[in-house]
Amino acid sequence: MRGKPLSPTGPNSAAPKNRRDSGFTLIEMIAVMAIVALVLSVALPKQTGTTSAELKSLAMRIVAQVKNTRRLALAGSDGTVLHFDAAAQRSFALPADVKLIPRLRGTCAQSATLVFSNFGTSCGGFISLTNRSASVAIEINGITGDVEVVDAQP
Repeated sequence: MRGKPLSPTGPNSAAPKNRRDSGFTLIEMIAVMAIVALVLSVALPKQTGTTSAELKSLAMRIVAQVKNTRRLALAGSDGTVLHFDAAAQRSFALPADVKLIPRLRGTCAQSATLVFSNFGTSCGGFISLTNRSASVAIEINGITGDVEVVDAQP
């Protein structure tokens, strides 16, 4: 008994049944483009450098460190110091595109070291954080010991 020849569109055929089965649907293409756009939107901003918000966040971390150093001095550790030299920039874990520029007053200026007495006073000054697109400054009041983030100094 001879059977019928198999049709190319039969149930065991590898050929597409109709034009719809031969490519990607519009929904699939849109989904792939959305995933690519999402990945790029997350990856690209990190390559452009430190934003002004991140710079301000770094400044707030340094303000906290200065305040903690002052607290130690008030607790009785006369001559408590905080260094702002190149080694200190690494200890603050600053990004590569951010520069820390200490503008301290008096004897602190030469060594880039902020020294607090056990009364909480210091030589005071400014500490600037800058990159290509933004700048922020930290003001240290030498008499009161107040520390705050202010507009960048020229």
